[in-house]
Amino acid sequence: MAFLRSEFSSLSENKNINWGISLNWTLFDGFSTNEGIQTAKVQERNAELSLYQAERNVSVDVKKALLDLESARRQYEQA
Repeated sequence: MAFLRSEFSSLSENKNINWGISLNWTLFDGFSTNEGIQTAKVQERNAELSLYQAERNVSVDVKKALLDLESARRQYEQA
């Protein structure tokens, strides 16, 4: 029994410190980086085209509203 106590007391006196560094580097990613870049470029171009279309829609709406206003003014003058 004394033998077990001395082993247990020596175990409790052990102090360990562990540290380490892990470094991962993928040599070949199956072209996923290139695919991500191409997808981002396509999304950017789609956003630019959507913006251009929205600007054109606003321009057309403003021109239509001005023409409607001019038409209403002429109808008022004739009446």
